[in-house]
Amino acid sequence: MENDEKKCPFCAEAIKAEAIKCKHCGSMLSDNPSVRVPAKRGVGPLGWAMIAILVGGGTFLGYGAYLATTPEGKARNRLNSEIVECHKDLERWPQGSQEWQIMYDVCDGLERDLRSGNLTKYMSGQSREPKPKEYPAAKGNKMDLQIGQQSAPLKSEAPLRNSPDLTASIVREAKPGERLIVREIKDGWIQVSADPSQREWAMPELLDW
Repeated sequence: MENDEKKCPFCAEAIKAEAIKCKHCGSMLSDNPSVRVPAKRGVGPLGWAMIAILVGGGTFLGYGAYLATTPEGKARNRLNSEIVECHKDLERWPQGSQEWQIMYDVCDGLERDLRSGNLTKYMSGQSREPKPKEYPAAKGNKMDLQIGQQSAPLKSEAPLRNSPDLTASIVREAKPGERLIVREIKDGWIQVSADPSQREWAMPELLDW
């Protein structure tokens, strides 16, 4: 060590005797060598980058939450829920069966609406299901459903829901051989329970007539 040098009391590196700041560890040197004045450190490029990421992520999440509260966002969420429930119903039927094909067409239509952004029906709360008069009979003939009309004995199970909506909970499964009577028609669904406190809604396409 040179005569005009001394050791930094904090890092023991050689520094100039007149130095007031260590060039090695950045410590400020006071008159009392046992007292350390920590070097000031800025945020730095990495710190600013992290701040930018956090701010950007918070803004994105906030904007996404805002969109979910708009009529379009609510309609999109409703449509997504209907698609999920539709695929659950699709899995109940043997692939290639008449019931499977009907549910496949329904699911495909829902997905086309989502891709195209056609959300008008879901914003108004309307179902995209066809009207009752468009429902095909078992033999493929179109028919008008009427209150009091009775189905033929079911050939397979059919899910009955607690409201006319694909996202509604399934109350029970109508069994093969069971006959269902149309008690009410709403949004392309039929209500088949005679008990006012236990409403059961079915998709007519899945029944036999």
